[in-house]
Amino acid sequence: MTNAGVVLEARVQRLFLAQGIFAERGLLPSADIDHRLLATDIDVLVSEYSSGFHLTRRHAECKSGRRVAILDRVLWLNGVRAMLGADASYLVLESFDEDATDFARSLSVDVMTVKQLATWEKAFNIPADEWPNRSDFGLIDPVRKRSLSLGKQNNASEMDKIVRQAINFVEIDSWRLFGYARLNRLLRILRTLSDVSSPKEARSLGARYSVSALLVRLCQYLLAMCLDISRVPVSDLHSYLQNRLVYGDQDPNRASGLVRNTVDWMSQALRNRGMSIPPEVDSNRLFHPPVFSEGLISLIERILSAPDEARYLPVAMETEQFGSESEIDLFPRLRSAWLAGRSLSALVKGFVIASLGVNASLLKPLHENEAQKLKQGSVKKGKRSSSDQTKLDFEGTH
Repeated sequence: MTNAGVVLEARVQRLFLAQGIFAERGLLPSADIDHRLLATDIDVLVSEYSSGFHLTRRHAECKSGRRVAILDRVLWLNGVRAMLGADASYLVLESFDEDATDFARSLSVDVMTVKQLATWEKAFNIPADEWPNRSDFGLIDPVRKRSLSLGKQNNASEMDKIVRQAINFVEIDSWRLFGYARLNRLLRILRTLSDVSSPKEARSLGARYSVSALLVRLCQYLLAMCLDISRVPVSDLHSYLQNRLVYGDQDPNRASGLVRNTVDWMSQALRNRGMSIPPEVDSNRLFHPPVFSEGLISLIERILSAPDEARYLPVAMETEQFGSESEIDLFPRLRSAWLAGRSLSALVKGFVIASLGVNASLLKPLHENEAQKLKQGSVKKGKRSSSDQTKLDFEGTH
């Protein structure tokens, strides 16, 4: 049987998706740069944007067991909220002592029972057996786990290794505070995935899952860029973004100075030995903007011109890549958010294909073909047995 905690987390994620708000599960704060030590996990992270590109974050901790040290959890959530830069926290439990609620509220933690969650689900007319987008744990979780497992094997293909790297990036690094270094890394992973995947591999669920997750995160990064450049004069916008794509989060003058000083030092050392750097070695090439910079800047300018639609871009891309129209019709607010943001999501995918050169097959929504066959088979959504779960773990990924 599926873990009761996973189902509860998916229900909370679904509650926000039903309101047209982007929410994701299973994020992992790492305690070290090599990702060997994971500090904890974030059950559900909610990201809501305003028309001015400002981000409001909320997060939820879900506990399905009856014995929970509620005060410990409240204090833990307060610390996690500070780490996330979030505005609110939710603690969802089977039951709790009402005397603890005042203490929780004093730390900006809202405590809710599963029964209260069911009341909210009823208020939003959420069908019990429908799981939109990545709340569909019966399909999404096996694809994710299988992809991570394949990439860890000794005989893993290059594509499987990059898929694993992409999923780890999405879950461990990418959701932290935005930085241009993370944007540049995301774009590199997308291009590498396209470069190493064969036509057959590009159709696999693992490859499409990882690319879809990267596309959603890219949408969030684009909104973060729009917020960042809101403080930049229009006349400086082009050069500012080019510098960020070249130098990431580093100061351009300092970074270029360090490189040039290093080259000068090497040149002098070679001259002292009667040698010289070959003329084709030109350090200035290191400071040229990437070939996709003009396409990305044009995309940013288009998003800036449509702030009301842009606020729905991440949830629209999430729905485009992980949802199906038959499910979306059952969630009117999610459908409205998708319709509002889908023209911009199409532009994002156009940029990824035209400017980054990513294989269009990798951008194919997860719910098409193989995934749809899995969902329409003997498995009834929301009521998958353990044997069905095992079957899904090993089908459809290759």
